[in-house]
Amino acid sequence: MSIESGSQIVKRIKDVYDRDKQGWRVLAGLDSGGRLDFYIAHRNELLWKLKSKPVNPYSYITVGTEIRDLNFEIFMKILEESRPFGFQALFPQDDLRSILMLGLGKYTVKHRTPILESEKPIDEELAKKVEEFFSKMYPERKMAYV
Repeated sequence: MSIESGSQIVKRIKDVYDRDKQGWRVLAGLDSGGRLDFYIAHRNELLWKLKSKPVNPYSYITVGTEIRDLNFEIFMKILEESRPFGFQALFPQDDLRSILMLGLGKYTVKHRTPILESEKPIDEELAKKVEEFFSKMYPERKMAYV
């Protein structure tokens, strides 16, 4: 499993999107730590998971990975039970370019993420990495105010 920054993983997702714009699904939900999990699926073949921690109401620190072992039947069942939501996210790239993700997805209210038991090790690693990045970038915000 390779964990990458949000910008790197979104660049790879965009490369796939540029080749095939059909068959995309998005599912979002919160994990037990209040971090946002964002699943991006292409057909029933590819799935990426992004985990984000809010820095402020307009900015997140994001890491992600490709998930290889997913039961798409369970994923589709959760998608059907979830509520629609609009999303937009800006991911800076090299130079002066950015990738804008904008669309309509589903938000799961009934299920906490991770959605599958087999996904827990990946989820723990993503949570650890996003917290590590947050601590490096905002060391003064890591500890609670007293």
